[in-house]
Amino acid sequence: MGTIYLVRHGQASFGAEDYDRLSDRGVAQARRLGQSLKGAGVCDARVICGSLSRHRATAIHCLAGGGVIADPDVRPEWNEFDHLALLRAAWPRYADMALLQQDIAAAAAPRQRFQEIFEAAMARWVDGAHDGDYPETWPAFQQRCRQALDRLCAELPAHQDALVFTSGGPIAVIAQALLGLQTPVALALNAVLVNTGVTQLHVGRRGPRLTVFNAHEHLRQAGREWVTHR
Repeated sequence: MGTIYLVRHGQASFGAEDYDRLSDRGVAQARRLGQSLKGAGVCDARVICGSLSRHRATAIHCLAGGGVIADPDVRPEWNEFDHLALLRAAWPRYADMALLQQDIAAAAAPRQRFQEIFEAAMARWVDGAHDGDYPETWPAFQQRCRQALDRLCAELPAHQDALVFTSGGPIAVIAQALLGLQTPVALALNAVLVNTGVTQLHVGRRGPRLTVFNAHEHLRQAGREWVTHR
């Protein structure tokens, strides 16, 4: 039986012009995870990542933290949904990202305000009433994530482990599929996923089973300030 470790990327650059870049904290989180995985004997697993910059950077820094230098197998099917497309569809005003940043900065609690805007955009996306507004619908995103997992399970030799560096959306959708959850629960799972949190799937003859969700003891041991969600 092999194990698939789904790793959410390290903290990205929230509020910066380029979100798809690890912050200094995100780099440190990834390296700390690599040290933890090395202690657990996981760093010799097959390594896969999405094609976003934060995915590959998390993979590289995590492996370096575990003393491994390797190039991950880049697979776009593990990418996150396009959160900017969701925001623009819900609020055409935010086609200009400077206006979004301006509105958030003017709020009394900027991060809370962004979360409110983002959750409203997500709700509009998943309700299915506006599918023509999106380059990828919610059902299409779910299907893509499930197919990414199916492909990996089919390729993975017996007793071979895999590290997959991805985002919160694919991890939540896969948990939803394996546990038979409704969409509101999947969205709630996405909201609590921690940067560099690890979700484990054991792969046997009957397919993958979810055994661990969002483990982040490697961060908790370092201090509360290491636990981030963006």
